[in-house]
Amino acid sequence: AHDGRIFVLDMGEPVLILDLAKRMIEAAGLTPGKDIEIKFTGLRPGEKLFEEIFLDTDKLVRTGADGVLLGAPAMIDLPLLAPRLAEILKAAQTGDQKLLDEAAHALVPEFSPALGEGAGAKQASGKRLR
Repeated sequence: AHDGRIFVLDMGEPVLILDLAKRMIEAAGLTPGKDIEIKFTGLRPGEKLFEEIFLDTDKLVRTGADGVLLGAPAMIDLPLLAPRLAEILKAAQTGDQKLLDEAAHALVPEFSPALGEGAGAKQASGKRLR
């Protein structure tokens, strides 16, 4: 949308690709595994099993249009953002990983630092993304 709103289509329940492939083969009057082989090739580079659009803590609000939802992600007030970013910048400049992790978590509560020694990369918390 022109004003920064995020619209999301309600796609219904997830469908397994295997089930979809079988239904398409059967719709063509053929038998899966007999007339047409289904091969599992694995993920290609860059492919994902799930599309993370919003966190569970974000809200999806119904609109007047059937099947169209409005995303309402968590927001932070601008006066609160500047000091948090300053903390992150200071921690990064001084190389203080613990302070950086704490400052990032204060800004994004879903954030948790990567586990293990020398882990500079971060990972999302255990919250399920959707």
